[in-house]
Amino acid sequence: MTSAYSPISVSPPRPRLLAEREAAARLRLSVHTLRQWRHRTQGVPWVRLGRRVFYDEAALAAYVAENTITPGGC
Repeated sequence: MTSAYSPISVSPPRPRLLAEREAAARLRLSVHTLRQWRHRTQGVPWVRLGRRVFYDEAALAAYVAENTITPGGC
């Protein structure tokens, strides 16, 4: 007796994209600051879809982690 199992296709998780205002609120920054950073190509990586700008939630968390300063011992 043979049983035919169909392979399970597992798609990679989709990034959770935050709108500009949501990202600014999450970082406790102004939307203006995020816009200045984009203009200067600095700060948090962003995604542009058409005219809209989004920020990947994981990229925000990574940016915060990379910019966290831990005081060292003397």
